[in-house]
Amino acid sequence: MTFLAQAKIAARRAAAEALHFTGISTQIALRSSPTWKILMYHRVTTSLEAGYLLQPGMYVRPKTFERHAAYLAESHNVISLDELTKRLSAGEAIPSKTVCLTFDDGWLDNYTNAFPALKKYKLPATIFLATSFIGGNDTLWTDKVAHALDALRKNGEVVRFSKDIKDHENMSSLVVSPINRLVDQPSTSAVQQSIQEVISALQRLPAAERMDAVNALIKLAERHVELNRQRSFISWDEAREMAANGVTFGCHTHDHKKLTELDDEEVLNQVHLSQQKIMSQELKPSKVFCYPEGAWNTKSQKLLAGEGWKYALGVGKHANLSTEPKLLPRVGIHDDITLTPGMLEFRIWVF
Repeated sequence: MTFLAQAKIAARRAAAEALHFTGISTQIALRSSPTWKILMYHRVTTSLEAGYLLQPGMYVRPKTFERHAAYLAESHNVISLDELTKRLSAGEAIPSKTVCLTFDDGWLDNYTNAFPALKKYKLPATIFLATSFIGGNDTLWTDKVAHALDALRKNGEVVRFSKDIKDHENMSSLVVSPINRLVDQPSTSAVQQSIQEVISALQRLPAAERMDAVNALIKLAERHVELNRQRSFISWDEAREMAANGVTFGCHTHDHKKLTELDDEEVLNQVHLSQQKIMSQELKPSKVFCYPEGAWNTKSQKLLAGEGWKYALGVGKHANLSTEPKLLPRVGIHDDITLTPGMLEFRIWVF
């Protein structure tokens, strides 16, 4: 992490703690419009537990989540996402400081690390499943890349790998440059930043070119290091156990593909497969859809509306309530900016 980034986080923490201590952030929350917020989590783990360096914006540590759960249970009105949308549809008043907890993708650590805290504090939550990964050993391409690059770094193979990747005919220079920067990074946070830059560069490529590049990157990495991936997504048995204890599961497509990169038939197929898979496991899916990577456009919105979806979630605070499915805003929660109750309150209600 650069000095400037550290300074920004320190300043944010100081402001958050001051507003929390004086009660100002609570007053802001009580006067907030709308009176509700939807919190967006992904993983509840550490890089050590995961086995590779995680993207900073994708996780909170288990101890941090425990603090979140305790604080929210004590100070907020926590309801399920389906309860929120039911009240919104009915035009009912929603109490101030109402929050909903959501988790994207269906990570195993949602079961091992988040679920115990959810049960302990009796908090409802919704987990949006990329159903093709549930019960299997595959994982998202972003994590395959992060795992491979971190393994290369740990084994001192980045220099040789970077030469291979540079010579690969199908590898974009946008991807090669941040890989080269991995060689001399002085700190863990700097390495994380370089890995994030590689992933961001891949995300900017057209879908087919992206997956060709990802597959080539992984194949080349395996020439230098052994990539032993452990199971990272929940099983259906674990999902059913969670469902019996206040957790709802929702559709996040089947393969975690961005709907904006698919044709009409593919969009509907991804949505239908996700729904059908959840229902085939004796689970009742949420009435809210969650866009993978928050990617939506007018076409995908119309297709979902035609399938009867009334509400959908992206990944940011942007809302679009004028057309169906109504896009509800979410507040992204990750570890470095929500370490304490004061910082969490600040993130939810202030900035």
